[in-house]
Amino acid sequence: SKVKHSAFGEGTIVSKEDITNDVKVTVAFDSKGLKTLMLSLAPLEVID
Repeated sequence: SKVKHSAFGEGTIVSKEDITNDVKVTVAFDSKGLKTLMLSLAPLEVID
């Protein structure tokens, strides 16, 4: 899925891991490279 982050811009989710009470995603951002984020904290918007 394509997502948009307020600071990192647009990217594609490359992995997702369910953990206790949260979800950890790794996103390949077009301009910032790979970032691992917690969905409870990351302001991600699905754009795809």
